Amino acid sequence: MFVVYCEVCDRRSVVGVDQVEWVQTLAPGMISVSGHCPHGHDVVVLTGRSFTSFEKPHHWPPAQPVRHPRRHGLGAWLRRHFEVDRALPGLFYRF
Repeated sequence: MFVVYCEVCDRRSVVGVDQVEWVQTLAPGMISVSGHCPHGHDVVVLTGRSFTSFEKPHHWPPAQPVRHPRRHGLGAWLRRHFEVDRALPGLFYRF
């Protein structure tokens, strides 16, 4: 899908695969996509590697590992010494 500007309609719209008529490579890294806007007017989109920056605009450093504090108290002791059973009791299996 491409976002195109139609000069006749004077608005932007989304062109899907069904509206694309022709894809042509103009030069290495430059692609021309021809199609129609939703009202049937001819539109052309130039795209490809030549039109994108080589910087990664959304690059964040790797996340730091999160260390969870060790829990103390009765709940932690019970979790360490007893297995937690997540099965439903027999009352729910009656039907």
